[in-house]
This record gives sequence, C-alpha cells and structure tokens, in this order.
Amino acid sequence: MNHQPLVSIGMAIYRAEFLENLLSTLKNQTYKNVEYIVSIDSPNNSIIQTLIKDFQSSVNKVKVYIHRPALGPWGNADFVYKQSTGYYFMRLDDDDSFKQDTHIEFLVKELNKGFDYVLPNVDIKYWENRKHIRTRENIMSCFDNCYSKFEFASASIKEPAMFYYGMFKMISLRKLYHYIENRGNKLFFCEGVFAHGVASCLNGSYVPHETLLYRIHGKNVSATYHVKTLIFEYKDLVPTIRKAAASWPAI
Repeated sequence: MNHQPLVSIGMAIYRAEFLENLLSTLKNQTYKNVEYIVSIDSPNNSIIQTLIKDFQSSVNKVKVYIHRPALGPWGNADFVYKQSTGYYFMRLDDDDSFKQDTHIEFLVKELNKGFDYVLPNVDIKYWENRKHIRTRENIMSCFDNCYSKFEFASASIKEPAMFYYGMFKMISLRKLYHYIENRGNKLFFCEGVFAHGVASCLNGSYVPHETLLYRIHGKNVSATYHVKTLIFEYKDLVPTIRKAAASWPAI
C-alpha cells in the first residue's frame, strides 16, 4: 500500500477563540498528504472566515462548508466524517491542538502496520472566564497495555469521549457505520455506542507518546463539551452495548 496515504482531517468549527492555534498546529505538521474538511457552524463569525481563508492560502486540499442553519455539535461532527475521502480519517474541534509536530505522521505510521484505528494520548485543559484553571494529563492511560478487542472495548467504556480524537482507517469505519445504519439505528459518528462498537469489532493501537490537547470551557461550554457530556450518558447502557456487540460482524 501507499505508505503516505491521504489523511482526511475533519474540523467542526464553532468558536474562534483557539482556532488560530489549531490552524498553526496543522501548518507545522510534518505529514503533508492531508485533505482538510472545514465545517463552519457559526456562519456570521467573520473572524473564523478570515482565519480559514488564510489557512487555505497556506496549505493544499481545503474544503470549506458553511452551514445555514447550523447543524449542531453532533451533526457537524458527523458531516465532516461523511465528506471525507481519505484512506485515513481523524476529526478535530476548533479548540484542539497537538503537542508534537509529528502527531499525524506517527499515527499514520502506526496505522500502516495494519490496525483499523490508533489512539493518541490526550491532555485536557480546563478554562473558565478565558483563564486556564487546571490540566489533567494522560487521560487515555486506561488504554495502556490494551491489545485485544475486549481490552480496548473495556477501556472505551472508561474513556469514550476522547476515543474520537484518534485516527481511523475509513474502509473499516464505514463498514461498521453502514452495518449499524442498515439495521435501522441512526448513530452519529460522535455517539458513545458507536465508539464501543468500533472498539469491540476493529483492531486498535494506542501511542502514548503523541498527545492531543483538548479544552473544556467551564460553564460557557463549547460545542465539543456538549458532545462529551452527551457521550457520558451512554455509560448507563453498558449492559445493552455488550449484548448488542455480540451480534455485530467481525470486520
């Protein structure tokens, strides 16, 4: 296979506060065969549009979509997934960033070993009233020493929200997604049940030395935090998830 396959990065954009930091992070990445799916859910924000236009002039393969009316956090994340054409896929929110310039490169190298998805480490920064309050590091440590599907599925119940900031092989992801849809279940890409399905049916890897920075914004939560909050509601469905997973296909 091509060892530098096209990577689709879907960016669900709602806020401008940290967007420039994210775009700077992406410009500095060592891996360059990337298409960017930019999905703007605040169409009247001129700062966002100015930053994205500058980004388009700096990198290749940028697709921009502006939604009127807004899709909402779940719909926007689902939209970037469905618009992606790359061999690999990852999604980001407007307030995320990477610690390392090699983040995408190392995730691609790991996927090239034959995995269906690879998870990086995540640090969460808490903000309130535009001030950094505290940081929780190594959020994904529950995936340390995970090798089997069962081990990854069990860890995904402990930390489902950050599961979506990994990189995925699109053909494997879409097989599972279409299987669920064909059974009459409408699941967004960011839903917790889908994460547990991915972990139960696909082969994953965890690379703790690559770190994504994720932000939570106090009471004035960002769209990303709404997604995170909703995902945690699925923890009450763990028995149902395990029963359903038994009937899902081995992919």
